[in-house]
Amino acid sequence: MNTYAPTERHLRDVLIFLYNMKKTATEAHQELVEVYGEESLSLAACRKFYAQFDKGVFYESDRKSTAKQVN
Repeated sequence: MNTYAPTERHLRDVLIFLYNMKKTATEAHQELVEVYGEESLSLAACRKFYAQFDKGVFYESDRKSTAKQVN
């Protein structure tokens, strides 16, 4: 029985791994549900993270550096 409750940071890291493996947001969501069940992110949340990844924003610090590049 699995007693580990993943944090959002952990789930984001897993999503980054799956994103780099060229998995779609839907495929990544299916993987999360298979491993973590109810503790996983929703499909909508996975899509939101993937949209950020497509912009080069993987962590909050990336958002700040991306904003500086635009200005």
